[in-house]
Amino acid sequence: MLRSPGHARIILLLVGCSLAFCVALVLRSPQPRVALEGWPTDHISHISMAIVFGHKGFAVFDTPANQLLVPARGADAEAVAAEVQWPMKEMWALDAKPGALPLPVNWSHLVRPYPPGVYLFQAPAALARVVLGASMRTAALISVVQCVLIAHLVLLLLASMLFGAVADGKLAKSNDGDARSALLALGLALWCVAGAHLLFWSLNGFYDGIAILFLLLCARAFARDKPADTVVFFALAVFFHYRALWFVALPVLAVTKAIVRQPRERLAKQDALKLALSLPLLTSSAYGFWLALPHLTEGWPENNPFLLHHVLEIPAGLLVLGCLLAAPIALLLKRRFQLGAILLTVLAFLLHTPQIWHWHALFLIPLLVLPARTQRVSDGLYVLGFFLMCQISFFEGSQISAEFVQRLWTML
Repeated sequence: MLRSPGHARIILLLVGCSLAFCVALVLRSPQPRVALEGWPTDHISHISMAIVFGHKGFAVFDTPANQLLVPARGADAEAVAAEVQWPMKEMWALDAKPGALPLPVNWSHLVRPYPPGVYLFQAPAALARVVLGASMRTAALISVVQCVLIAHLVLLLLASMLFGAVADGKLAKSNDGDARSALLALGLALWCVAGAHLLFWSLNGFYDGIAILFLLLCARAFARDKPADTVVFFALAVFFHYRALWFVALPVLAVTKAIVRQPRERLAKQDALKLALSLPLLTSSAYGFWLALPHLTEGWPENNPFLLHHVLEIPAGLLVLGCLLAAPIALLLKRRFQLGAILLTVLAFLLHTPQIWHWHALFLIPLLVLPARTQRVSDGLYVLGFFLMCQISFFEGSQISAEFVQRLWTML
């Protein structure tokens, strides 16, 4: 944790109080699906598909649920549908035998675009449903509590990484109290905003925090020049969520640097074991992605306001693209090649991702800790500018959309 005992105690107290409050909120939730806002979020479907994955295996990656399963009918299915307020047309079962477990699944006509890790994450809720006979709502409660617990682990790790370098005096001279205070205040503000965002979506049943946790660990390993750790944490992040691929530059740069720096050095046994651990994670994730890839354009809505082919069609889009490129190019010109390459990779994925929802902005959180490698305030400001520009351009499409920017361009 933080080197300053006072700061560490404050952070631990805040996180502890937040955890107690959030768990109490979940346990007392009046919502049928337990989610904070009562939205039809994906955690219910993830639990059901974890059960299906246990029976059908990797078929879930290239076959829609409505082809793998049969419609669930009867009193049991109606009871589950009423319990979690689910439409009967989206109630399914593994077979048509009497007493088959009803499985609520949304988007059942489409292939699931999630890696195998989501089914491992939902295994406790799925086992409670299958083995213990827990209700669908109880299973949903287990899932949301898991999301909340993971979110608070992310908060602790993020606090350590955001404040640690400042507390050590690495980002500002130890005798420069004003600079250190300003950086701590900025770090606290970013931590609070990112934390509130993460907790909100976790309370609504979004499991993305587990991938964010491993991406932060990946970024920390990268900053510490530990290539094997960087690879294994990246493999874990991708195993749980494919959007972790935005940060593929981290393991690529870490391994490349290690090879260039020590091309003939024998791999340590500990590092070999870590890389061996990452292999099945990467293989299973890649295999699932390869199966699902041909189907990902079949029916999923395209809602990214700044897809590259749209951006290039309007002058305002070119203006936005120029603003997005400003920080990476500035870093490259300052010879911060690795940091600039990471930002460019993230931007490339954002510009080519057809579907982006507001909660996917959580995957920008690891950007905030990247300057820990160079420990330069100026690098942090460039990354912060890039972070904010991405937030505005891609994740606030309903408020600051491409059409709004186009009208603003016309006025100018």
